[in-house]
Amino acid sequence: LRYRVVPLLDGSQTPKGTTADVDAYQLAGLLDYQALVLRRSPTASRPSSAFRLAWTGRWYEVWLRRPAARPIVEHLGFGGPTGAAATPGCVDVARLAKLAGPGGKLAVAQAANPVIAGLDGGTLPAGWTAAPGQPGAVKPAHAGTVTTQATVPAAGRYDLWIGGGFKPRVAVSVDGSEVAVRRHELQYSGLWIRLAALDLAAGTHSVAVKVGGPDLHPGSAGEPYGIGPVAFSPVARRKPVLTVPAAHPGDLCHRPVDWIEALQR
Repeated sequence: LRYRVVPLLDGSQTPKGTTADVDAYQLAGLLDYQALVLRRSPTASRPSSAFRLAWTGRWYEVWLRRPAARPIVEHLGFGGPTGAAATPGCVDVARLAKLAGPGGKLAVAQAANPVIAGLDGGTLPAGWTAAPGQPGAVKPAHAGTVTTQATVPAAGRYDLWIGGGFKPRVAVSVDGSEVAVRRHELQYSGLWIRLAALDLAAGTHSVAVKVGGPDLHPGSAGEPYGIGPVAFSPVARRKPVLTVPAAHPGDLCHRPVDWIEALQR
């Protein structure tokens, strides 16, 4: 029932009931729109430099077209399912610089990948299993607690996220302190729920996810959803888009980036 199909990079379309990262779509298909409404996620890519962030809510972001944006010759995304950033190859950087031409620019989206910790790697309560098709997630058969560890590389303020969905009460603790309590968070596989913002020291932290049992809340005894993994992402994970002369790309092939665009003069 789509009025207009926005094709993926391979020319296909997103299957019904599923989602894809904005970098998985052909840029030309997105540039026909004046606004993009995107689900918030610790692993999501930033939209093209043709869009600016206009609003952020609990669940979604709104990005608006920039009328004075430079023409984009090519948009090349990096990263993958566990994070938007990756280190580009020097051959790719050189090719994009050549495409931009004399006087052209390279636009670079800087990003930091989250720290992701699966819930299926340790000892699970009896009856709990790994959730099929959901890496790092578990399917709780009844009330219980599962623990994992996450190592953050530097001290700072981090957003805490959890993947999957759940119906009964779920309490999440970090280093023994309860930081979030939620229930009835239903969503498709592959999406994330932001739970809290925390100040963390560099190093390894213990995370416990306690899933409640049936109670008087509607649906609390229903078929369980896959829940997990957990993720920590820097609160200020997105830096401004960097624009550099195509003739002098610098060290772009030696540091992680979200994407690089070749911009015409």
